[in-house]
Amino acid sequence: MHGYLTSTMNEVEYFERFKACVRNGMNGMDPRSGYRDKYQTEMNKLFGNLKGHHEDTLRILAIGSGSGQNDIPIIDAAVAYHGHIQYTVVEPSQTEIDNFKELVISFRHRWKTVKFGFHEQTIEDFIADSKEDVQRYDVVHAIHCAYLFADAKVTICLILEQMQPGSVMVVRICAGGYEKCYDAASEYFKTPLYLQSSKVKAILDDVVPAISYHCITYPIAIDITQCFNEDSEEGNKMLDFIFHILHFRKSVNPDIVQYLLKHLKEECSEVRDNRVMMISDDVDFVVTKNE
Repeated sequence: MHGYLTSTMNEVEYFERFKACVRNGMNGMDPRSGYRDKYQTEMNKLFGNLKGHHEDTLRILAIGSGSGQNDIPIIDAAVAYHGHIQYTVVEPSQTEIDNFKELVISFRHRWKTVKFGFHEQTIEDFIADSKEDVQRYDVVHAIHCAYLFADAKVTICLILEQMQPGSVMVVRICAGGYEKCYDAASEYFKTPLYLQSSKVKAILDDVVPAISYHCITYPIAIDITQCFNEDSEEGNKMLDFIFHILHFRKSVNPDIVQYLLKHLKEECSEVRDNRVMMISDDVDFVVTKNE
């Protein structure tokens, strides 16, 4: 053990770095992978199965939605299968909420049956503030935001309490190459913002039989070529996110940096057409609250 460093990223810094990975994930995504089509198909299936199992208004709780880009397939599927929809967004960044509101305006004709509500706060604060007026939700989703839960087990259990019997929660986590990086980095420093898929599975296993769940895996390759150019601002942001250390190259011992970069390239990635692609997975835990 070489001593512990912990992440000092605030929310703005974290999401800037997350977006760098998203940009390069989208740019490097092979259209033949079918990621987008599979995502839409799975959401259509989810909302199709819910038809007739709720009151007149379908209530959806969206946690940590950011600018709303990942919500598009979810809202489209909800609109396709259900009439009136209440869509509650809980997001701690006002900037991201503003971006989401712009998205809603641009889709106003497509989403005209959806009533949106926005709350600038963490999910823990939102639940605490809602104790006097508890809403029961039919669908809850937390796409790439469970890393920021104050306590993953406690927060997931609190969310389950907000759900109707028969309702569904989707928690999406990065796995694959990310987890391999985590395992290597954990020898040298803590990465408190990283939540392994195995940890989520253990949390859910503890709640069975009150819930049942299954997993859906979306393979994805992220172009991390710029991570190996120390002068690249985009590459350094991606490294900060991958290892969850602000200013990773400057904060970590140079020998450890070189070891982890080597591990990232040789154990977590493939070289395709002279580009270094980190082979990762998005894993959806699809959780049903049993009757």
